This record gives sequence, structure tokens and C-alpha cells, in this order.
Amino acid sequence: MLRTDFACVVLGIGAGLIIARLAASAIRGMLFDVGAAEPGPYAVVAMLLAAAAAAACYVPATRAARIDPVRILRD
Repeated sequence: MLRTDFACVVLGIGAGLIIARLAASAIRGMLFDVGAAEPGPYAVVAMLLAAAAAAACYVPATRAARIDPVRILRD
């Protein structure tokens, strides 16, 4: 479960990076002190999103792993 959730996150971040790069070239005039092709801001944002998504995937997965499946099926 955790692997599939994070696979979706990686696909989303990849698609987002591509779209952000295309959008950055369209709004080049609004970017101050940052070039549209600089990898630094893209990497920082991607890492922050990956960390937030990992926490968002990990917490429910560990909570679900603690539950006894037999007890749930009996209820």
C-alpha cells in the first residue's frame, strides 16, 4: 500500500516538474532573480513535496498496519 501510494506521488511530482518547466518559460518576465531553467528551485520544491507526501502516506499506513484483521472481520 505504501509503495503504490508513493509511486503515485513520484509520478505526480514528475508530471508537475515538466508542467512547471513549461509554465516557467511562459511567465519568464515575472520571475525575479531566478532563471526559468535553474534546477535549484525545482529540486527544493520536489523534495519538500516528497517529504510531505511521504509523511501523508506513512501515517495512515502504520495506523492500518496496527489493526488486527481478524478483529475487524469479526466486527
